[in-house]
Amino acid sequence: MGIEDVTKPSFTLLSEQGTVVVKDAVGEEVKVFDISGRLLQQGRIESNTWRYTVHESGIYLVQIADRAAQKVVAF
Repeated sequence: MGIEDVTKPSFTLLSEQGTVVVKDAVGEEVKVFDISGRLLQQGRIESNTWRYTVHESGIYLVQIADRAAQKVVAF
């Protein structure tokens, strides 16, 4: 008995100078939510580096395809 399958996300999620950045997720659907759950941006990632400029500093939730949303702090 043990861990049989460990998967890590195939993409990178980070924050850079007031933007949410997703790398290595070409072709995937992306959604960005504020901390209240309000949808701010939705679309398909068409390049290796996708960016969303935030309007104010804070915590954002980013969902790639059908994976669980992940938190990112942008400022």
